[in-house]
Amino acid sequence: QPLDPALGKTSDDPGWDVLFTYYDREFVPPWAEAAEDVCLSPSRKHVRINSGVVALYVAQNHLDPVRSFLHRWGDVTVNLLTDAVQNETAASDLLEEFRGPDQAALALLIGGGAAGIAERFGAEACAVCTGVVV
Repeated sequence: QPLDPALGKTSDDPGWDVLFTYYDREFVPPWAEAAEDVCLSPSRKHVRINSGVVALYVAQNHLDPVRSFLHRWGDVTVNLLTDAVQNETAASDLLEEFRGPDQAALALLIGGGAAGIAERFGAEACAVCTGVVV
């Protein structure tokens, strides 16, 4: 779908700081048999995040939120990887569930921690799939 409405091309402030994409139930790439193979996590409990497509609202006098987010995202990613290397089961499970450190860290940040991931990224009720999450 076109990103213009989400990117806020009609105003100076789009109403978001960070925009990322996820795989929806309509997306079936040529290498998958069904959308569920792509859009859901291995456990089928969560929507998959596509952290390869991230937009950041960078404007004059608006760098601090973006800078803060990027530093936090990097810190959480490093902590997840460190915990996984030290055989922390929860970290390893998150990395496997979200198929990578960037995606798992983004899920943790937007979920407000592990407990909020199901609410924000649940396969049946995905808050991030229906609008802006604060």
